[in-house]
Amino acid sequence: MGDRIACPFHGWQLDGDGTVQEVPYADAKPRRVQEGECLYSYPVQERNQMIWAWYHPRRIAPTFEIDDIPEFSDPDWTELETYEWEIESHIQETGENAVDIAHFVYVHSAREMPKAKITLDGSRRVTELVSLSPKINNDGTFDLSQTEESHLLSRNWGPGMSSQSFDRAFKVVMMGTMTPVTNNRLILRFAFTTPRRISEQFKALADGVVAEIVRQVGHDMVIWKHKLYRDDPILCDGDGPVAKYRQWFRQFYDEGAEDAPVRLVG
Repeated sequence: MGDRIACPFHGWQLDGDGTVQEVPYADAKPRRVQEGECLYSYPVQERNQMIWAWYHPRRIAPTFEIDDIPEFSDPDWTELETYEWEIESHIQETGENAVDIAHFVYVHSAREMPKAKITLDGSRRVTELVSLSPKINNDGTFDLSQTEESHLLSRNWGPGMSSQSFDRAFKVVMMGTMTPVTNNRLILRFAFTTPRRISEQFKALADGVVAEIVRQVGHDMVIWKHKLYRDDPILCDGDGPVAKYRQWFRQFYDEGAEDAPVRLVG
């Protein structure tokens, strides 16, 4: 209704600040309505073809920003192809995948352990993975006698938004969003885009990458559902900086809130 929201129960109209602007059947507004905001207004922004709302149990202002993914607003890239799952897992556990290097071999059947550079800085996490794959020729065919580097750049802005860029002879860009429903249930969404101006052969390869990523989510879901969180896990030097990741993630909990988690269960 214009720039207002109307309650479907009694028709009260509120503006974007949570202030009641009209009670259609009342001769005079109640005093509490006249005194100011009746509902809390969450900070929101439109970015990467989504509406983002900032939630904090003590309603403090946003403590970090999320970035634009340039390909999502570039007309030379395709419309988003989206997938959604409601899964049994804690949001910290799903994010830990990006720093758990060994699991790429044993869960996702990678040919070898990828080389990884992982940076945890402020609210951001960056993982750069390089692995060897069969060489792709200019016509989109594979040369199984040679290998070339395959690059994956994965980034996080806080716990709820990530992006992945898969870069070889062709490119696939993905955004992942993680929305907690309960302490151990969340909605995971993937949105993919690829360049419009590529050959049919490279388009088929890009579609194959998307299909394989979606297929591998099923592998992760089984692990996430059944794994147990250990406060002090036994780690080796090839696992990746799991302990550092967990320390980095602690900043996204409000320890002063009444419902702040005392212990995480994956």
